[in-house]
Amino acid sequence: MNRKRLTVWWVKDGKPGHENQVRGLLSALERRFPLTIEEVAPISFFGWLSGMVFNRYSATDALADPHLIIGAGHATHSAILLARRQRGGFSIVLMKPAWWINNRWFNLCVTPEHDDLYEAGTILNTRGVLNTIQPATSLDQQAGLMLVGGPSKHHGWDSEEMLEQIRQVVERNPDIAWTLTDSRRTPVGFLEQVAALNLAGMTTIPCQETPQGWVAEQLSRCRWVWVSEDSVSMVYEAVTAGGSVGILTPPRRKQESRITRGLESLVADGLVMPFDRWTLTNRLPPPSMTPFHEAERIAEAVVARLFKKSGDA
Repeated sequence: MNRKRLTVWWVKDGKPGHENQVRGLLSALERRFPLTIEEVAPISFFGWLSGMVFNRYSATDALADPHLIIGAGHATHSAILLARRQRGGFSIVLMKPAWWINNRWFNLCVTPEHDDLYEAGTILNTRGVLNTIQPATSLDQQAGLMLVGGPSKHHGWDSEEMLEQIRQVVERNPDIAWTLTDSRRTPVGFLEQVAALNLAGMTTIPCQETPQGWVAEQLSRCRWVWVSEDSVSMVYEAVTAGGSVGILTPPRRKQESRITRGLESLVADGLVMPFDRWTLTNRLPPPSMTPFHEAERIAEAVVARLFKKSGDA
């Protein structure tokens, strides 16, 4: 493979979740090509319209022509489309495009399968959203991690039920040292309720006190991971890391939704286990023999679909 350095324009909307998805894909691409990454601010629809009328995108005048233009989130679409028109390059958008966007306007649309876009043409589906997690090389058999979320669009919350699930997991696994952290959505006082259980081997850390990259570091070392079902992105990160993953189950607002269908698919493939099924055996599924690494898979598809056609790979 020709290791030609590639120039990437990354249109950033400032949303951490969106940027984490792009960062995951760029990291995977950087393991294949040296990249020069230029950050580009999004523009409004009217900025896009003005650029189309006057045939100019002045914000990028000082940048080298891109090989790849990428962004995640609706706010990035106008800038990606205008940049490609003015300066060329391949365009990739992560997540389902806005309603007014034709998928074929991009070279590739990378969308979670729960967005219900049929995979064909420029559409490439992923299981969950992309992330920066790398499969762990060594896991501590006595280390456990719990990641607790809170009420969301698809899930309600029952503190007593969640506490009971946590208690059973810890008490049935007395040889494991557990670390539990919450999220911004977790109801106030929940960590205090966990501490009041006086569970041996349990340490709680508020998410506000965890440094950047802390979750990734924990996932890279903990053999046993439990994630509350509402924290969907964390579920996929845990599966990517390669440990054994259990699902704590808050009440669902709907028994079936696009989010829960994706989770049920992971259950069916033996990649995760919900709490009620775990109680029957006290065993989580072993790490998969086939690595679950969607960012790597999509990076391979990008190389195959885009760069090889242009002779850049």
